[in-house]
Amino acid sequence: MAQAGRMQCRTYVGVVQIGFGKSGTTTVAEFFTELGYNATCGFQMTTVLATALEERRQQPFDEVERLCPRFYISELSRVYFPHESLQLQLTDMSALRRAAHPEDVLFVHCQRTTADWVRSVRAWGSLNQRLTVRDLEGLPPGRGGTAQELARWYDAANAYLAFAFAHRSNYVHVRTDSNASLANLSTFCGRGRDRVFPVLNRNRRAH
Repeated sequence: MAQAGRMQCRTYVGVVQIGFGKSGTTTVAEFFTELGYNATCGFQMTTVLATALEERRQQPFDEVERLCPRFYISELSRVYFPHESLQLQLTDMSALRRAAHPEDVLFVHCQRTTADWVRSVRAWGSLNQRLTVRDLEGLPPGRGGTAQELARWYDAANAYLAFAFAHRSNYVHVRTDSNASLANLSTFCGRGRDRVFPVLNRNRRAH
């Protein structure tokens, strides 16, 4: 886990989780909600950020802060429900990183053991099928139907995110199936190492 910023988590204007769904994002979102961040407007604010990037605005986070003070965005790359046709691509993450002031926005990167993520995706309704028809970087339409293709994509996408944000003072990489990594996050945020992270939004079909 990166030693981000030496700043207490409560001091940021907002927090953005850049990892993928089914990676422990709900568990980590609850933690930041306890710190006073607002996780109720994340999907709407993702749309605001996407529009700002499309229009090449210089400060895409300004409107997010105005519309949703103390924002927490749980998933930027939402492709998980049939009505969600908008998704930010991986290269958009670098644009957001450059646009965010290190003292204002904390980027949290949730990642799960690849095999567990693949099992969860393949058991979560029609999620696997939807991933095969979206045009995602590294996963064009027609790809992602097998466990092997999903695993390669998940590993590569997370490696790209870790590379793009490496050594940034406002970036933390959290292995959500590692108690030690979660304890490091809690310690960084001033909550000590004894904070318990319950597994939320568990897919029982994947176990």
